[in-house]
Amino acid sequence: MKITNPFGVDVFELVLWLVEFSPYVIGSYVALVCYTLTSVGGPGLSPKKSAVHSTRLACASLLLPGLILGLVGSVIVGSWEDAYVRGYDIFHRPSLRAKLEEYIETGESDLTHVLESGKYAPTFGLHEVGYLMRDLLRHTVLHSDEHNEGNIDEGYNKGNDWFKATLGSSMMYTTGLYKMGKETLEEAQDYKIDYVADAIQLEPGMTVLDIGSGWGYLTNRLTEKYGANVTGITLSREQLAYATELNENNGAK
Repeated sequence: MKITNPFGVDVFELVLWLVEFSPYVIGSYVALVCYTLTSVGGPGLSPKKSAVHSTRLACASLLLPGLILGLVGSVIVGSWEDAYVRGYDIFHRPSLRAKLEEYIETGESDLTHVLESGKYAPTFGLHEVGYLMRDLLRHTVLHSDEHNEGNIDEGYNKGNDWFKATLGSSMMYTTGLYKMGKETLEEAQDYKIDYVADAIQLEPGMTVLDIGSGWGYLTNRLTEKYGANVTGITLSREQLAYATELNENNGAK
């Protein structure tokens, strides 16, 4: 089994590009099919021209489905080839994703063993294709508020204690600013906020809108240290509850 790629193109990146810009790709595809339908046709066509027209229409109609199937198939086969070359037993063992799904559903086996044993190949298989076609592509084309709410629930409304254990007491994403390299995570986060405040020349009484305010620590520090009038915006109900309690007595919104 050998796949050659003479152009050095990352096929998976092409698939992601198609998904990201799928509304425009589909719109262009529909326009192409409509153009093909209307550009040549009519009851007076000769059999030869009618055959040419039918061929063009068939090619235009199959272009996008063929491209998607070809790219996704290339990703699948390429990932299996890579796993095979790296020594994974892809013919007798499930993929890493399939084994994880089995563990989540049944609770059997040992999670550390599944992740670190090196026995299960990280291949692109049926689970990933299902997510790509059923969820990612569908939600990109038919994006809705319901989908956004589902993402927020899955991403952030799963317990603030978990995030505190992961992110530290400041509950902030992104890296901190380490001046000397010996700072604690909390000190580094404070340095980062102070650096931003200095860069925008923040002064008491200025108004700040913190879009995507998370758990409210940036709002808290800009309000209490710099005297700014800060309003934070978050879509997560658990983030909002945490940030409201954190900033209960400082006037932030």
